[in-house]
Amino acid sequence: MHIIRDIARERNVGVIMIAHDLNMAIHLSDRLVLMKNGTVFTEIANDGMTEDIIREVYNIDTKVVDGASKPYVVPRD
Repeated sequence: MHIIRDIARERNVGVIMIAHDLNMAIHLSDRLVLMKNGTVFTEIANDGMTEDIIREVYNIDTKVVDGASKPYVVPRD
């Protein structure tokens, strides 16, 4: 994935990626588009993920914690 990001930056092009792992998507993307029921729910910067957004889209409780450079999503017990 880092190779794709490097090539995209070198050529000044965008890349569309579909991922079901929120942490991977946050760490590899500049912007995220979250979908709910087949439609766009929100578009956010990779550091804009919140517990409320995740709860609304996926109906699960999580904790969003600060990482070294970007947040991490952690499931709640």
